[in-house]
Amino acid sequence: MSAFVTSQPARVLDREVTMAGNLGEALPYAVSLDLSAATQGDVVMLLMRGGTGLETDPGNFGAIPVVIG
Repeated sequence: MSAFVTSQPARVLDREVTMAGNLGEALPYAVSLDLSAATQGDVVMLLMRGGTGLETDPGNFGAIPVVIG
């Protein structure tokens, strides 16, 4: 999982690698990210990416926008 400010996508606030599930079975997991470098009003994108199997498989992902209050 990674987090970045949407106006500055090249500036990653934090990135954590985790694993949950096996052989296509999705299991619950928890990740803590440090967003302290974001400022009030920033829109931070939380991006989750799954692994790929084959070379042509793009994998799966999820994205959640969060406004820093």
